[in-house]
Amino acid sequence: MLWVLLALAGLIAYALLIEPFAVRLRRVTMWCPRLPESFDGFTVLQISDVHMEKMGLRERRVARLIRGLTPDVVAITGDLAGDGPSGEALAQIALESQPRLGVFAISGNSDVRHPEQYREVQAAMRSLGVVFLENEHRALERGGEKFVLAGVEDPHTGLDDLNKALEGAPPGAFIFLLAHAPSIAIPAIEKGVDCVISGHTHGGQLALPFLGPLFTRSGHGKALAAGHVYGQKLKDAVEVDPGVTQIYVSRGIGASFLPVRFLSPPEVAIFTLRRASGPHLKT
Repeated sequence: MLWVLLALAGLIAYALLIEPFAVRLRRVTMWCPRLPESFDGFTVLQISDVHMEKMGLRERRVARLIRGLTPDVVAITGDLAGDGPSGEALAQIALESQPRLGVFAISGNSDVRHPEQYREVQAAMRSLGVVFLENEHRALERGGEKFVLAGVEDPHTGLDDLNKALEGAPPGAFIFLLAHAPSIAIPAIEKGVDCVISGHTHGGQLALPFLGPLFTRSGHGKALAAGHVYGQKLKDAVEVDPGVTQIYVSRGIGASFLPVRFLSPPEVAIFTLRRASGPHLKT
């Protein structure tokens, strides 16, 4: 009996003191059949669900992981920070990566539920050059070709407006969408969005061997709890043909409800977009 109690204590200590701070850098290649040739090799660094309150051990780990990566853009996909100083610190962390084209951010459910604090966070981050995509987009251009970087307000609380976000976008342009929650999947597919990066789920935050995450809030069950989802797996999850659309769901950095993680380590991800279809996507 004693060994059972010791094992349980060890697991609790791991979930409280080790895994929440074991931030990983994931490198993901997205094969994109509609990607303009001029944007082949374009990179996006995603930071999600930081829930930042101070510059602690976890946040310093993130800063070290991304320092000097020089992505084309940084995307911070919601659940940002609790107040202005924390928002400023988050922006400074993102800038550690030295992005070529800037830092872009969107809202998450924790942000919009506290509007006064969120306004402070936005003001602090904007003062350092962060661009908020509030149901809007930016059209990037290289070699006469267009790339649409779009962002929607938090889908989990129903503030997203993908039609508005894409209004005026160049016809037929490649679309890379920032959306806090993966519940945006079906609207994104219907709009022909090429890539979606999201968070919100924390990968379930708590998972069990063989059973996977206990609670995802993904809108589409465990299939969209975490990771890169496309092709047949995405079709099975959302029950519509996804075409070229692919989604990445980040486990994020922080925690909600309880400050624990188990078999769902925090992460940041850097995406490299390549102009190719591969066997899993339709052209």
